[in-house]
Parts: sequence; C-alpha cells; structure tokens
Amino acid sequence: MNRRSALAAAAALAGLLSLGSVAALADNGATVTFRDASYDKVTIEVRVGSSADPSASIPFGDQTLTKGQSWDVDTGGLIVFWRREATPGSGDGTYTPWQKIVTSQSLTQNV
Repeated sequence: MNRRSALAAAAALAGLLSLGSVAALADNGATVTFRDASYDKVTIEVRVGSSADPSASIPFGDQTLTKGQSWDVDTGGLIVFWRREATPGSGDGTYTPWQKIVTSQSLTQNV
C-alpha cells in the first residue's frame, strides 16, 4: 500500500467513524510544508491520522533537511504529528515530543 492509498483509507475510516471535523478536513487535502529555518541539518518524522494519539497514526516518513530546505507533506486533510531530532544533526536517535497540527488549509511549519 502506498502513502496515498494509506491516506485515502484513513480518511474513509474517519468518515465511517463519524469523526465530523476529521471527515471534513479529509476532503480538502491541505499541505504542510516543513522548513528548516535554523539548523545546518535536522531530521524530522511525520505521521498522519484521525486519532489524537501519534502512535495510532500512519507513519508518513522522515526527512533530513538542511538550512533553508523544505518538505511538503500532503496531509489528505488528516491530523499531522511531527517531531524533530532533539539535538539537530547529531543522529543520536533522540527526538522532541510529538507536536500536533490540525488544519484545513496549507501552511508552513518551521522546524
């Protein structure tokens, strides 16, 4: 199953569960642009879903960005969870706590 199929399945499930606000968001396909505005190099991890729990959400992927670089994530209108390396560029495997984005429009999130 590819990411788009997984997002479509999650959106359909949200609608079936009558999660009104999530179902409404699932129709708009908002994009979140993650932008490294501060670090020489930083890895971020992204998950999407209809749950308030990031561990129950679908892993979208991770990306290492250099300063000024961006990553566009098509959310399918779902809730977005993201976190970044606690010490950017260290590669030590420690991350910040999950942050949650609920949006019905495209936006840019500086990491």
